Amino acid sequence: MRNRAFRWCWLGFTVSELGSRVHLLAIPILVYQLTGTALGVGLCYLSIFVSMAVVGPFAGTMVDRLHKRRLLICASLLSAVTTALLPLTRAFLVILVLEFLLNFFLTFYYPVFNTALPDIVRPEELAAANALMAVSARAAQLVGPALGALFIGWFGVSAAFLLDAASFVAVGLLVLKSRAVFASPQGRGKSPADALLHGIRYVFANRPIRAITLAVGLPLGSALGISNALTYVFVKEVLGLGTAGYSLLVTVLAVGLLAGSFASSRLSRHMGHVLTLCVGLSLAALGFLGFAAARGVAPA
Repeated sequence: MRNRAFRWCWLGFTVSELGSRVHLLAIPILVYQLTGTALGVGLCYLSIFVSMAVVGPFAGTMVDRLHKRRLLICASLLSAVTTALLPLTRAFLVILVLEFLLNFFLTFYYPVFNTALPDIVRPEELAAANALMAVSARAAQLVGPALGALFIGWFGVSAAFLLDAASFVAVGLLVLKSRAVFASPQGRGKSPADALLHGIRYVFANRPIRAITLAVGLPLGSALGISNALTYVFVKEVLGLGTAGYSLLVTVLAVGLLAGSFASSRLSRHMGHVLTLCVGLSLAALGFLGFAAARGVAPA
């Protein structure tokens, strides 16, 4: 794309996504090495969830009140510092605090990227820009685990976090280089708390959204949260595999997500949205049952 500002921001987003995928691969390995228990890994993911749950609902409304370019650069650099500190400590509680802080910064970082595109591209470029960002995110899902496995195998788990920290620094530098002009901060308007309450009222007043949130979103989100937290422990203790096996499993899951996203649009045109959703949930249930039935594959 010829838009210089978008080109540099897109490059920064792509680098950041790759770094984040490497980080997601490495954090359960680091925690398991320190604690040796599924409880430790679960508590680490709980700290991530708590950070997003506490700050996330307010982040979207606060982003519009702040200078987006400065916020993006500050969030990137603070995330870099926090990530770089992870391999320097062997204290489990410190790692929990660092992961909480990192995801605190990221709850502002990602909304800026999501809302900044209309500011830096022309209206006729917006669809192409959104598509390019989505392709980059999907590509990072596929490439990130393999890249992380190589780094961990060659240089150790600490190198994965240093790579992620470098990716955040790169984002800040690329955004500076882009000279992108973001929209000016909006006026005060509603307070973040009022905006949050308005959103909750809207969800519960809209019957289809309320049904999807309560019947699908919360149970499925809880199941995915538990599975994400225990995947490395499952690969290590049940399958008897190491980092390479864990990386392969994460990559296969990413391929499945990518295939499902392409198939869902076609299926929904022929089957309708509700039936397509039911098919997807049924396949997910079969996948979880397959995990439950799995046995070790490594030689004794």
